[in-house]
Amino acid sequence: MRYWAWLSSLLFAGIVQAAALPNFHAEYDVHALGMALGTSTQQFHCQADGVCTLTACTEPQGLARLFTSEHFLEQSALKQTPHNLVWERYRKQKFDGDRLVKTVTLLRQPDGSVLYTEKKRTYPQRDHLFDMLTLPLYLAWLHQNNQPLPMELYLQDNNWQDRIQWQVRAVPDTVVLSDDDREVKALRYEGDLLHARITLWLVPTFHHLPGRVEVVNKEKQKTIVLQLRKEPQTP
Repeated sequence: MRYWAWLSSLLFAGIVQAAALPNFHAEYDVHALGMALGTSTQQFHCQADGVCTLTACTEPQGLARLFTSEHFLEQSALKQTPHNLVWERYRKQKFDGDRLVKTVTLLRQPDGSVLYTEKKRTYPQRDHLFDMLTLPLYLAWLHQNNQPLPMELYLQDNNWQDRIQWQVRAVPDTVVLSDDDREVKALRYEGDLLHARITLWLVPTFHHLPGRVEVVNKEKQKTIVLQLRKEPQTP
C-alpha cells in the first residue's frame, strides 16, 4: 500500500492547482471623444465552486450628465478550473434613465460555439475566447500562474469574433492613477484585430489587474479609454 501511495505521489507531483484571481472592487474613469464621460465601477466575485462574475456599471459624471442619461450594466461569467480560466457568457444592458433600451447576450453553447441570443447569430467554437470586459482578467490570470499567451486568443463582440494579433507583449511601462496622480509600474500589451485595436496596461502590484485600457473601433474611428482611479480593493 505504501508503495502505491509513493508511486502515485511521484506521478502527480507536477500537477499544481492554478492560482485563483482575487475578488476585487475597482473604479475607472471613462474617456471618449477627448473628454471625460463618466465612471465605470467593476466588481469581481468568485464562488467556492469556481463560478465567477465580473459586473461593470458605467454612468455619466460631471458635465456629461447634462447631455445624456444613458448608463450601462455589463456582466460576464467565467469558470476558474484547477488549470484554466474559461469564458461562459456576457450580457450588456443599456438604460436611458430607468428605461431598458437594449440588451445584448452572448452565451457559450454546450458544443463550444457562441450564441448572440437576441439576433440568433452563432459564432464558432474557440478554445481561448473572451469579451473585452474579461480579456484583461485572463491576461492577469496568465501572469498569476506564469503561463504564456496561447497561440490563438480571440476577442468576442456581439457583431464579430476576431483573433488578436499581439504587436507588443508585457513591455515595462507606467500608468497614472487618476485620483492622486500616482505613477505605478505596468506591463503593456498591444493587440491588432480586424475590427479594433486594443492596448492594455496590467499592474503587477495590483495582482496584474488593468490600470488602463484603450479600445479603438476601426470602423467608427472612436477610442474609449478606462483609467484606474485608485488601487483596487481586494480581501
